[in-house]
Amino acid sequence: MASDHSQLQTNEILVDKYASLQTVKLFEFLRDSSKNGILFGHQDDLAYGVNWQSESGRSDIREVCGQYPAVFGWDIGGIGQDQNLDGLSFDGMIIWI
Repeated sequence: MASDHSQLQTNEILVDKYASLQTVKLFEFLRDSSKNGILFGHQDDLAYGVNWQSESGRSDIREVCGQYPAVFGWDIGGIGQDQNLDGLSFDGMIIWI
């Protein structure tokens, strides 16, 4: 049974009364975007994928969906080293980000 969420009513409010203008704008964008679809995120999206690694502009998500993900995740565990906990070069991460 499919669910129709188009009429879903929510009362999201920004609770931080000291939030910066950038934070307020991000909050409003995310709140308003939720009425039109889903924002999808992917960890290390530009770094590697199925049968490839470190190929400029490449993304499994883009190849499957036609667009890059809306949100990118990057693990900075091991910062100060050459590589993060996943073995990705921090120099590469700077370029991808």
